[in-house]
Amino acid sequence: MADLHLGLHSTTVEIITSYCHANTVRCLDDSEFKHPALMAIMDTNGLFFWIQHFPFLAPFIFNLPDFLKTPAMLAAAKLSRQIAKQVDGLLADPSSLEQVEHETIYHHLLDTEKGREPPTRKSLLDEGGVLIAAGSDSVGNACSVGIFHILSNPSIRERLVKELREAWPEKDAPMGVQALEKLPYLVRI
Repeated sequence: MADLHLGLHSTTVEIITSYCHANTVRCLDDSEFKHPALMAIMDTNGLFFWIQHFPFLAPFIFNLPDFLKTPAMLAAAKLSRQIAKQVDGLLADPSSLEQVEHETIYHHLLDTEKGREPPTRKSLLDEGGVLIAAGSDSVGNACSVGIFHILSNPSIRERLVKELREAWPEKDAPMGVQALEKLPYLVRI
């Protein structure tokens, strides 16, 4: 079950980084689902609690020398640097958003056509990091709990598997979200 949980979290990290940043951290490349970025997100959640309630600790924690940082802290710093590089590139050349393969959070955050003030670099960095941590952790946990309950209830599991097999007979063929949204039992759950 732990592998399933880590696998779900790896998948959600990939989805959220792709959606938010049009760039993934490649968590699914790790066969044991223990990619450093994923472990950083999962291991440093408690750290953010401390920083939220005791903000004066943030500079101390983030400016520790690397040899005093845990592997999770190092991976979190690397992910933060990647986000900063992307944000700095967008601030230097906002037209670079046109070259991104799909819409990202930055398309909306940097949209000043509605009379909004442009966001600061710090606010863009904060949004970029928080959405990855919050989006991947909450969605991964929700999926883990949902799958646990589906697997724990044989009648639900059998009915769901039957419906999925009928709708998706060729498992190597892609199955679009639109088709899954039309499955009666899956929609009802």
